[in-house]
Amino acid sequence: MAQYLLEDGPWHTSLTADISDGSYNLSVRGTTSHNGLLTRKLTLNSHTLTVDSLTVRSPHFTIEGGVINGDIKVEATGFVLENVTVNGSVTFASADLMNNAVMDTAVINGGIAVSSAP
Repeated sequence: MAQYLLEDGPWHTSLTADISDGSYNLSVRGTTSHNGLLTRKLTLNSHTLTVDSLTVRSPHFTIEGGVINGDIKVEATGFVLENVTVNGSVTFASADLMNNAVMDTAVINGGIAVSSAP
């Protein structure tokens, strides 16, 4: 899974089965474009991704359609959760990042916060 979310990975990654990397800290890095727009997407296809944490460092990253068991840390602008259940917390590196995120159709069971780390 990690190789698809590296700096030179594809703009769109789609799960075809549940993935359980429970003791793993997954990081989404780099920028990609699709149809001229800066974007990156992970489609869960009603599957479950289980990790200790998922750190988002790619701008305009969307997670769509499934379940994430683990915490999400957001360090980039334009974060979107669409029809996703997060069994963990979502923590943003700043209030601006949190205010610009779109999570209207997400269920977050562990809370949403802004990091208190410097």
